[in-house]
Amino acid sequence: MLTKINKVYSDKSATINLFIVILSLLVLYQYRYGLGMLIPTNDAWLMKHDWATHYLGWFFYRNEPWGFPIGDISNYLYPVGTNVGFTDSIPLASIFFKIFSPVLPDEFQFIGMWLFMCHVLLAYSLIKLFELFSVKGMIQLIGALIIVFNPVLLHRSIHPALCSHWLIIGSIWVYFLDPKKYTPLRLLTYQGIFFIVGGLINPYFSIIGAGFFAATAWRIWQFDKTLSFGKTVFAGAIAFITLVVSWYIVGFFSFNNPADLGVSGAYGLYAFNLNSLYNSGGWSSFFSGFPMVSWHQYESFMYLGVGMIVLIPGILFFETIKFIRSKISSETKTSKNR
Repeated sequence: MLTKINKVYSDKSATINLFIVILSLLVLYQYRYGLGMLIPTNDAWLMKHDWATHYLGWFFYRNEPWGFPIGDISNYLYPVGTNVGFTDSIPLASIFFKIFSPVLPDEFQFIGMWLFMCHVLLAYSLIKLFELFSVKGMIQLIGALIIVFNPVLLHRSIHPALCSHWLIIGSIWVYFLDPKKYTPLRLLTYQGIFFIVGGLINPYFSIIGAGFFAATAWRIWQFDKTLSFGKTVFAGAIAFITLVVSWYIVGFFSFNNPADLGVSGAYGLYAFNLNSLYNSGGWSSFFSGFPMVSWHQYESFMYLGVGMIVLIPGILFFETIKFIRSKISSETKTSKNR
């Protein structure tokens, strides 16, 4: 009986692991937020932190008449106005739901489900990446849980758009796909989709996506040699132009003379602290937080968590042992041949 169970789990470990991760996420969300946040008509929990800005951006946007650029909001910050992207209200989702706004309830929010789906899509992307390297079974499950439950993603929940870490893992997965099974244009199309979708969620992801697109294009042209330089550059230009045109249509930038609402002297204010990778900021039950230059550096929170902090040295240790053993084995075989 146990053998049959193990065989079924081995054959369908990806599906089973994803199901287990989703169940675990439901428990996590109930503990951290309360599952009520997943109810579209429940917006009471959003009236705090930066969530309020993101939700109000969506609320004003859905009640804004359609115009051009399609993401502009005239009644929010009146008379200056703003754009749905500038309130970090996830433009891609806001535009989509605005289409159906007439049939949606008066009180409607998608932020709770967006946060949850970011975790689910991250788990799915991780499992796809693990399968690519033949990591299956229990190790796959443990790896997915450690990364999906990572403190950075939980802390970043105050900025839902920035929780789209699945875009990064998805781009890594595409980069490592077998070029013999996928045509070069298909690989670049996948990366282009991540690049453009990321740019319409938050511009930060377009920068990250551009890096992965360039790395994939370089690999295809320089190492796989399956696409000419001219076609590679052309594919990159198409992706870039598509994103810029999309930004213009949404209203991320304008050729007019908008009011300058920038905060002077803000550069470096929310800076990255070099201890961020191991500074728990008081979030850990095992490690206490370390001092920061200023309280603004909470934005650079990158605490890896106990799982990753233990895992990384462990991997380095075992890989070192493995390397030493292989060297000894190689030298022993060489001496015997002599």
